[in-house]
Amino acid sequence: MARVYGYRGGGGGSGGGGGGGGGGGGGDDERMKPKKKKKKKKKKKKKKKKMMMKMKKKKESKKKKKRKKKKKQKDRFTVSFLLSFTVLFGFSSFLLVQVKLTK
Repeated sequence: MARVYGYRGGGGGSGGGGGGGGGGGGGDDERMKPKKKKKKKKKKKKKKKKMMMKMKKKKESKKKKKRKKKKKQKDRFTVSFLLSFTVLFGFSSFLLVQVKLTK
């Protein structure tokens, strides 16, 4: 908390320099609120760090998603290949049976 008061004191000094004695006092009161906002900004910086960590995690998940997509594509290819092979095999066997029946 002592640091915060120090910052507020600094803000008052700058306000006093800007607008004279009375204005400086008013500046102090006005500056109190932005300084509180600055405290929030510090918290936001921490959140940004967390967000950066989240972004890194998202990048990892994107890589995983790409791997999954490649696996899915391979699986789809194998499934389609097997289906086409079974259909062709079944159709050829059906034709052979028909030919044998006609003979």
